[in-house]
Amino acid sequence: MSASLIQNPAVDSYIEESPAGFGPLLARLRKLIAASAPELNEEFKWSQPVYCLNGPVVYLAVHSDHINLGFYKGARLSDPAKILEGSGKFLRHVKIFTSSDIQVAPLKRLIRQAAKLARGA
Repeated sequence: MSASLIQNPAVDSYIEESPAGFGPLLARLRKLIAASAPELNEEFKWSQPVYCLNGPVVYLAVHSDHINLGFYKGARLSDPAKILEGSGKFLRHVKIFTSSDIQVAPLKRLIRQAAKLARGA
């Protein structure tokens, strides 16, 4: 983890207690978020890990067969890799079923953009 991002014990528990197979994926996504935007604060809100800076920016949500890596202002993000899903006014997400779904470069780009939006830059 980056020295700037402080791990939240509630997120540790969420990862440890997640259904079989999701713990390692959650841990990998957590590290990716920390490496991409260490200025985000790791919190536990709405029963899930939420990464905040001037409000919620990114979240991790476990579903029955996948994890959503979600973006609260995802509709405003540039997505040349076309990996974002959703059609609402604000939220977008990337579905992660297996480790092969973790496209590091495009995800880092999205996380950095989301953090930049949160900074008001």
